[in-house]
Amino acid sequence: MGVERIDPGPASREALEALGLAPHDSGLTSTTALAASLRRAASFLCPTTPASLIRAVKDCLLGLPEFSEDTEVQIAELVDSLVSYGDLLELPVDDGTRTRRQLFLGPPAYVPHTPHLAFLVGIRPEGAPLLGDDLLGRVDNAGYARIIRANDAGTVAELLALEGLIELRPDQWLRSPRQVTARELIDFYTDRLDAAGPSGDIEGVQVIDPTSRVTYYRGRWRILRPRDYGRFVARRPQAFGANLWCFAWVTAGHVTKLIDLPLQNPLAPGADEAWRLQAALDAIAGHPQQLRVRREGAAILDFFAPAPSWIRRRLDVLGGQVPRGAGALFSYALKEDQITGETRYLTEMMWLSVDQEHVGGTNGRQ
Repeated sequence: MGVERIDPGPASREALEALGLAPHDSGLTSTTALAASLRRAASFLCPTTPASLIRAVKDCLLGLPEFSEDTEVQIAELVDSLVSYGDLLELPVDDGTRTRRQLFLGPPAYVPHTPHLAFLVGIRPEGAPLLGDDLLGRVDNAGYARIIRANDAGTVAELLALEGLIELRPDQWLRSPRQVTARELIDFYTDRLDAAGPSGDIEGVQVIDPTSRVTYYRGRWRILRPRDYGRFVARRPQAFGANLWCFAWVTAGHVTKLIDLPLQNPLAPGADEAWRLQAALDAIAGHPQQLRVRREGAAILDFFAPAPSWIRRRLDVLGGQVPRGAGALFSYALKEDQITGETRYLTEMMWLSVDQEHVGGTNGRQ
């Protein structure tokens, strides 16, 4: 068999077509295309570690014109999003000597939103499409989310009846925790951290700086410093797999105690509990995380810090992800009559500070 060399441009177009995407609708490093690439790679690699999945997709994109130094960060963030959404499952695996977390394929399923619209979830192995060819044309890609619409002649349930997809009730899919105060949540983790034994010396720990600007999430991460003292949301390296989320007690720049996350729900992503705990710590410290509400034809919510999976799923059901606003980490558009209820929900569950007057501009930077 001969080897044919093709230019980067045609290579990108062929890759998009292989992913089932129209080249004129998205570039190869758009959220939609990267999510499709991750799902396809996961279908062959899982069970695997997040780092291996990220590396596999990055290596395929190196040398193409759309690839930049930010692309790997974008891919890593999308792995978290696919776990949050249910396309991938991050589960603990005990090999007899240690417990580590690996990625598995989420089972093919759909979540009905209305009789004529549903969210598609899960990945089939070995690159098999989630749906048959006759239904793929009905699928809309909205960022990493996939939505299927039925015509007026039938319902989504009827459309998917022969596709082998599991129906998930919205309440099963959302799985939101109970409402507590920021202090109650902090006390839950603090009590367990205080009861933990010595951790021993751990190298390579990174922490979220509690004094850093809450509107610039990436800039909040740093290594430990000799004068650090107190409790930190952190990530620690492990021999195999992605860095583990944890809550750590630090003395003179060294971790002396820690508890690994998740703690409340062992099947949930560790990031879910870490991000909510950090939001509580920020709120109690007097600089709560920010939510910006602006109106540009629709009501748009701009988030400046990651949100747990149950919030992202809820927003996917109620509205849709849109290009992020200035300085925001991600943004969602909702109907005007949903804004009051959703901002109340977010302030009760995540203790956010809401800015409803600022339109345009930026409260931070990405």
